[in-house]
Amino acid sequence: MLYYYCNRFKDSNTIVMLPGDFVAPSTLSSLDGGVAMIDMMNRAGVQYVTYGNHEADIPHAELIKRIGESKFKWINSNMQSIDLGPDLAKQPEFDVVTVKSADGSHERKVGIIGVNTADPGLYRPNSFNGCHIDPVLETANKLQKMLHAEPYGCDTVVPMTHQVQLSLSLPLSVCPQLTVPMTHQVMADDRAMAEVTTFPVFIGAHDHDPFNEVVDGTHVRSVFFFSFFSSSSPSSFSSSSLLLSF
Repeated sequence: MLYYYCNRFKDSNTIVMLPGDFVAPSTLSSLDGGVAMIDMMNRAGVQYVTYGNHEADIPHAELIKRIGESKFKWINSNMQSIDLGPDLAKQPEFDVVTVKSADGSHERKVGIIGVNTADPGLYRPNSFNGCHIDPVLETANKLQKMLHAEPYGCDTVVPMTHQVQLSLSLPLSVCPQLTVPMTHQVMADDRAMAEVTTFPVFIGAHDHDPFNEVVDGTHVRSVFFFSFFSSSSPSSFSSSSLLLSF
């Protein structure tokens, strides 16, 4: 299904994300260290990922290899001290993508961030080779402010949180500046984060159950595997469970 949607919308403003927990856990990954998962995601056309706690399940040396084999971009907003060895470049805290409406009349800059849960109860000792994980809320707020300001001037910031997705219906021509985080934390933490931030939506994947809620005006949605941002209409900003349109 992922391959189908990636190819169906590959010529539109489609952003395919996976907010963590893909290298592991699985029986196959316990045998091959996530080789098959990265190969499948490369073939399917995934574009952006962030870390989840289960990326620390495989040996760190194997994780570094999987990152090197990835054709998609790893967004690492709150684990910048991670040791990637001598051959890999430092991972970006964010990315900025320019999208246009189907009729070309509207253009917006979309900032993408990715934050992984800092809950120590989810990690074995020395996970990620002892990498420090910065607080999710502090990191997301800092990057939201930075990306909305110049020189980036983002209209939208999409946060991968390891558990949420957007559901809005606004004319793009009057769409306010907004930040949408990809998070990887438990649903309770996303709800608490929604109460004290101005993000319109969270895109997450840590919980293993579906959620679709509105908390103080913020849409909090748990998606099991991927999220799409696509251009299917000239001036709308709407969504289904998988597709968001500019």
